[in-house]
Amino acid sequence: MRNSKILWVVLCLILWGVGVANARQDDNRLDPLFEKLTNATSVSEGKDIERAIWEIWLVSGNDAVDSLMTQGIMYLSLGQLPQALFFFTAITEMDPGFAEAWNKRAMVLFIMGDLNGSLKDVGRTLELEPRHFGAMAGLGQIMESKRAYKKALAAFEQAIRVNPHMTEVQKRVRRLRLEYGDRKI
Repeated sequence: MRNSKILWVVLCLILWGVGVANARQDDNRLDPLFEKLTNATSVSEGKDIERAIWEIWLVSGNDAVDSLMTQGIMYLSLGQLPQALFFFTAITEMDPGFAEAWNKRAMVLFIMGDLNGSLKDVGRTLELEPRHFGAMAGLGQIMESKRAYKKALAAFEQAIRVNPHMTEVQKRVRRLRLEYGDRKI
């Protein structure tokens, strides 16, 4: 019964949605923010710029899609993964060019243990937004889970090149280098 209500809400939002969403990874404010991000001189400055980038990425420009994103994030934060997946999937179907919907869906699939599905969605995210440091870090986690440590290290290092202020990712890079050193990984 609850799923049928959610489906009804989604259908209403689709029907009431106005026009095609403007995928925010195309927002002209991003280029200068990414430049500032790589040149930030402190972690706190870098984190402020990172937050500004995430704020842009999270808004599609379509009220219906943004409403679904809010719902999906709410369910994700509550650990209600099937519901979150439902909303993020609906967004990818409504607006397949919205990178953050694919990234959020990849995250849910990863948590649910669907590494191949998550990998596919991370790939789509990076096609749409090649600078998506969150998706790069997610790719590293997927590769690490698949025991493809060399690929994990490469993904984590790429994320750090784009966003040098990702302290947790830096820790993972150091750990992988310590554990595997020069050994073939």
